[in-house]
Amino acid sequence: MSLLKYILLGFLLSLGLYANSFDDFKQGVFYSKGDKANLLLSKKYFQKSCDALYARGCFALAQIYEKGLGVTPNFEHSTQLYHKACELDNNDGCLYLGIAYEKGQGIVADYLLAQERYAEACDMGNGGGCAKLGTLHLQNKALQSSQKQAKEYLEKACKLHSGLGCIRLRHLNSQIKDTPQEYQKAITLYKKKCSAFYKEACLYLGVLYSQNKTVERNLKEAVFYLKKACRFNNPKACQILSDLYKEHNNRGATKKYAQRALEINQILKKSYKAPNSYNLTKAIEYNKLGYQYARAINKPKDLDKAYQLYYKSCLLGSAKGCYHTGMAYIEAKGIKQNNQEAHKYLKKACYRDYSYGCNILGFLYHYGEGVEIDFKKAYRYYNRSCSLGNKGGCRLKKEIL
Repeated sequence: MSLLKYILLGFLLSLGLYANSFDDFKQGVFYSKGDKANLLLSKKYFQKSCDALYARGCFALAQIYEKGLGVTPNFEHSTQLYHKACELDNNDGCLYLGIAYEKGQGIVADYLLAQERYAEACDMGNGGGCAKLGTLHLQNKALQSSQKQAKEYLEKACKLHSGLGCIRLRHLNSQIKDTPQEYQKAITLYKKKCSAFYKEACLYLGVLYSQNKTVERNLKEAVFYLKKACRFNNPKACQILSDLYKEHNNRGATKKYAQRALEINQILKKSYKAPNSYNLTKAIEYNKLGYQYARAINKPKDLDKAYQLYYKSCLLGSAKGCYHTGMAYIEAKGIKQNNQEAHKYLKKACYRDYSYGCNILGFLYHYGEGVEIDFKKAYRYYNRSCSLGNKGGCRLKKEIL
């Protein structure tokens, strides 16, 4: 049989596997709701779909284990399935994997790994990923937090129709511009979005009406929206309510809402674990030393030592350290050649905003170096590089268009 026939046969087989996995996924959806709902059958079909590497099947199965739909909740297993879905390019899988890392749900909490996965989801057009990434920067949880980057990601999130992104962007703009017009725009949006799903919008409304600032103080409105947010389990709203009632000498209500705030915080703390910490100063130092050993700059040339230093640098948070680790695997410098490991570290570099990591990833997919040719992924990585200001990335993405 000719090579062309082998390729064609492989392609047809892959189409058959894809069709089967998609059919299994549809069956899983069919049995997950309605009059014919059967959670055991639904799980079985989602499992078959996931086993055949259909990303949406893995994501749906992860949701079953996270929410305990017909099974005992298992956060560790759901996180593993989100990881698999993300690796198969499911942007919701990447988003939920980021949430798992941020919350320490079924895995050790790690804000940097959450940041990487949110960036990946955002890059694939997931507004929730962009909103979460912008929020990490707002809350100083990103490795190098920046209000400018927070605003950029929240703007992208809002353009991608993320309600959370729009709410937080409007809140940020109000704080920056601090004008009656900006606050009025914010109030209009918050009233539209205030719900159990967007409890933050209710909180922001309550805060605005409880203060005597740009917006005229209105305690009746403040209490109305704060009670909503408190009822939706926002501890900050409960605490502000307690303070408002204290101001008006209502001891019963003061105590009631203070107690409620405490209860919610205790529930939240139960699932909280201190996230992994990073030392960027030390990481940069290790990367610099690695470079010196690799290039024999004021040091004897030692590729093994260079690799070890690059690897340590990456572990401590350096994007450049991850890039050099990935390149060491590609070029077999100080470590055995391994394209899979190279891909892993270059991806870390790319989603820690090091554009050259994105360029090399794009090149691997563009020309099928150690991975299957995938022009869609190549374009995505080149485009990310371009958005990070790399002219080479901008030029390379045009080659695919």
